[in-house]
Amino acid sequence: MPIHVLNIMHQPRKGAIYCALTYIPSQRDETPKRLFRVLYALLLGVIWLSFAITIHAQTDEAILSPENIDDVVQIGTLTGFADGVSNLVFTANGQFIIAGGEDTSLRVWDVTTQTQTQELFPHNTYIKDVALSPDGTLLATASWDRQVLLYTVAEDGFLIQTDSRTGYMSVIDQIAFLADGESVIFGVGDASLVVANVSNPSEQVNLPINSLRITALDSLASATINLVAVGTGFPDESLMVFLADNFASAQTVIKPHAGGITAIAFSPIIGDDVAQLVTVGDDATIRLWQVTLADEVNLSQTPFAVIESPEAVWYTAIAYSPDGNLLFATTIEGQIIVWDMTTPTTPVQVRLFETDSAIRSIAISRDGHRFATGHDDGVIMIWGID
Repeated sequence: MPIHVLNIMHQPRKGAIYCALTYIPSQRDETPKRLFRVLYALLLGVIWLSFAITIHAQTDEAILSPENIDDVVQIGTLTGFADGVSNLVFTANGQFIIAGGEDTSLRVWDVTTQTQTQELFPHNTYIKDVALSPDGTLLATASWDRQVLLYTVAEDGFLIQTDSRTGYMSVIDQIAFLADGESVIFGVGDASLVVANVSNPSEQVNLPINSLRITALDSLASATINLVAVGTGFPDESLMVFLADNFASAQTVIKPHAGGITAIAFSPIIGDDVAQLVTVGDDATIRLWQVTLADEVNLSQTPFAVIESPEAVWYTAIAYSPDGNLLFATTIEGQIIVWDMTTPTTPVQVRLFETDSAIRSIAISRDGHRFATGHDDGVIMIWGID
């Protein structure tokens, strides 16, 4: 006669109790044994299918595109800042957001759970900019306390401050990593750009510019192009583009906007010797520029496309989607405006989002699944396809 034995096992470390039904057949009864094996195999199949469906749902998120931008909604809200959000970045895996604020804090959130995982007060006054290295393992912050601080970034978004660059004579507004991830470039309010090695404090170069402030900064790299674009403030309010390793190659457009430049971004779509960048200014226009490289840098003196706003807006930040097909711009009026850039010479507005507070910054996740906006009231909004 077959015997059924109920085994109960407790695993304290996992906090679970497991039950197992063991079938012990008699030597003469083989049919129930085979049936038990079939049922057991079916049970394992159901468990595995459920697991596979869950993993697929978690990883098969839609990449933002002109075709699905109408499906984007706000999917999260992050709080914690007591003042405005100066700038923010997604970690390389897209699972965390790191942001610096005017309350002097640096904060980290888990995107999935929308919970804050770390809070630091590394600077003595406003944190004006944050930048993530190309490989995602380093973070740099720039502040009006005249310091640049460096941190390691773990897979779980945890930050550890490792170094600093100090001794500058004026405030620091903008910072970016160069393509190799071994140097940062930042603007100091004493009419200079500084390129500093992140590993060796003695490796630092000061580049003189004709401006008391850097208003915008971005860098671009490919196998053949390694460029830096700078927007300068008073007195010349110019656009400057140069090779990261050759400041003498700099090309300049004086007053590309009727007012100053408020943001700059390189398009990720690049050719062997051609790059594109976009500038926004306080004249309510967005201008697209072409940079060619033959024997030297050649920045076109006129934009190849201009986006005129139908109403008076003040653009605050701009960013491309990772594939370059979407362009996002934010405004002090709380708007997020999106253009289809499939044909860069004729951008087409495809979406307008309205929020209740001024937006200072925007970041796009590297996988292109979502974006986040930093607001004047200290709130971060996460956007994606729900």
